[in-house]
Amino acid sequence: MRSQLTFAAAFAAFLAMASSALALPLVVHIDQNARVTLPGTARDVMIGNPSIADVAILDGHNILILGKSFGTTSLMVTDLRGHVILNTQVVVAAQDEGRVSLYRGGSVQTFACAQRCEQAVPGGSSGSTGASPVSVTSAATPSP
Repeated sequence: MRSQLTFAAAFAAFLAMASSALALPLVVHIDQNARVTLPGTARDVMIGNPSIADVAILDGHNILILGKSFGTTSLMVTDLRGHVILNTQVVVAAQDEGRVSLYRGGSVQTFACAQRCEQAVPGGSSGSTGASPVSVTSAATPSP
C-alpha cells in the first residue's frame, strides 16, 4: 500500500512537471519583445531558428523573446539539472493594429499609423526610408 502511494505521488509530480514543460504556443509580434517568466531557474535556452526569433536571458527566471521575422520556431529551456522546464512553439506574427499595407503591382509598402502614417522600416533596419508621411482617415476613428 505504501509503495502504491509513493508511486502515485511520484506520478503526480511527473505530470505536473510535464504540463509546465509543454506550454501553449507563444505569439510574438514582429520587431517586438515578449517577456517570459520561467517556472524554475534556467541553465540553457535554445531557440530552433534564430532568424525567426532571438532570446535574451534577463536573469535565471526571466527571458526576453524578440520576433525577428515571420514564422514558427521552437523554444526549449532547461534547468540546472538538465530537466526541461519550458518547451513551446514561438509564432512570430504581424501586428495588424496601427498598420496599413499598400499593394502596388508586385511591391508592398507597409506604414505604421497613429495620427499620421509613416513608412515602416523593415526588419529592424536603420536609416531613413525617404518616404514622406501619409495622412490616413479611417471610418472607424471617431471625429473630434
